[in-house]
Amino acid sequence: MVIRSTDANLIQSNDGLGQERLDTNPRRLLVFERVKGGFRQIASADHLVPPAGSMDTPCLVDPLEDGGIAVSRGVLSVDLRYWTSCGGWGSSTNSYKFRLQGGRFRLIGFDHIEFMRNTGEGEKISVNFLTLRMKRNPWSIESSVDGPARWSRIRPQRYYLDTLDISECPEIDDTTAMC
Repeated sequence: MVIRSTDANLIQSNDGLGQERLDTNPRRLLVFERVKGGFRQIASADHLVPPAGSMDTPCLVDPLEDGGIAVSRGVLSVDLRYWTSCGGWGSSTNSYKFRLQGGRFRLIGFDHIEFMRNTGEGEKISVNFLTLRMKRNPWSIESSVDGPARWSRIRPQRYYLDTLDISECPEIDDTTAMC
């Protein structure tokens, strides 16, 4: 479940390109499990799901609009899509995969897909925090086959749902970050 604050002061007017009103209220992700007689909250995250609107990027579409949150086979996936309705050609999707370990949701995978809408060229990055491996592929929307994969090792690192702050843009290695 995603909830948001309702502070009227954080719904701001925008006189430029983009939406007329931008909701910059923070959002919280809550995770529940079914228990006898109802549900019990087992996790929350205050810094993973960004606000629906941004004064810095007023043309940015709500990252959850074409993204989403799902649970499948014990893995919690949070997909955030970034694209602007005006002022930019770039589009990307960040997918965070968490699994419950030791009472906390540990980040086990991160996928980043980006491309330029004008050229159709892009790159895919897939990180496995359990095997400490990262794969990079060039790709194009005009081809059904990705370019050659480049594999590398990453340093051991642990991120958890309750403490991961994507606004801090955590680094995976010297050239790759989760933002």
